[in-house]
Amino acid sequence: MVTPFNNLDSMEWTIGISAIIIAILLIKMKYDSTTDTFEDNGIKDRIGYVLTLGGGGLYLLISGLYISFAWPYTTGLNNVLFGGIATLGGLLLTIAALALYFNGGFRIVSYFGAGVAAYALTGAYAILVQEYTKTPLVSALGYIGMAAAAIFIIPVTHSNNKILRYIAAIFAILFAAVWLFMAVTTTSSHLGNALF
Repeated sequence: MVTPFNNLDSMEWTIGISAIIIAILLIKMKYDSTTDTFEDNGIKDRIGYVLTLGGGGLYLLISGLYISFAWPYTTGLNNVLFGGIATLGGLLLTIAALALYFNGGFRIVSYFGAGVAAYALTGAYAILVQEYTKTPLVSALGYIGMAAAAIFIIPVTHSNNKILRYIAAIFAILFAAVWLFMAVTTTSSHLGNALF
């Protein structure tokens, strides 16, 4: 049975797809850490990243705020685990999209990402210790993957080392895989047709 106004599955899809787009950006776009900018010969691609990451970020931000204020809850669990991380993750994606649009400030954005990572790690710890969600290990891995990807972006913004960028892209792809797996299972469950 589909819960009214339950947008958790589409949020998980958005997170997973956004992580894949970040991986592609890390591999394809030419970033120069000395100027903290992307080369402008890929301006059309950069605008595409701005639109997709910004759109996903706005959706997560609005969804997270909606969960934080509108979802009925008794313990605050839904508010913190789903609303909080979606709001902060959406804010991070929106800020990253703006940095891409203005083509600068990625180091500062990466520091904010480290703060979001700390929040995600705290959530992962709570999920594992208190066995929150239907699949605590998978959910915690989603939060840990998000945190690892966000933290690993910091050295990428301080170096022109392509190997670091590829490693960060691998983290983003692994992070995406976990969230897309959760998205498939949540969508399937919401449709009353659990696959896993």
